[in-house]
Amino acid sequence: AETVIRGHVRPLHLFTAHGRQALGLKAVNRFFRDTEPWGVEILLHALGDRRGKRRTPPPDDDGFSAFITGLLDYYFETYRPARSAAPLLNGRDLMRHFDLKPGPALGKLLAIVEEERLAGDLKTREAALDFVRRKLEG
Repeated sequence: AETVIRGHVRPLHLFTAHGRQALGLKAVNRFFRDTEPWGVEILLHALGDRRGKRRTPPPDDDGFSAFITGLLDYYFETYRPARSAAPLLNGRDLMRHFDLKPGPALGKLLAIVEEERLAGDLKTREAALDFVRRKLEG
């Protein structure tokens, strides 16, 4: 419950970024990743909190409701199925292909690859290996 209460303002920040046309798919994916397993509850709490604070709905209430509905649809139809799919690479792959040692840097690389996969920017193992190669070179 504490996670839901602490996180209930994040959807409003996402909505604000959406209104400025500055909300990317990676930010939405980060929200769901960071709030697992409470993302859906946080969205619903944010919606209820926003509606419950006033006697009359805020001027952009319909837009906010539609935005939250869109995030929920995305979560159930796209994010959750993609998240449950096998990652393109694992730590052994990175150690073998790039002579890396276990540690935090390896975990960070895997997290970046996963973020790119969830955003649809990496679709194959070969593309993921090329991506990591470029990251390590740059």
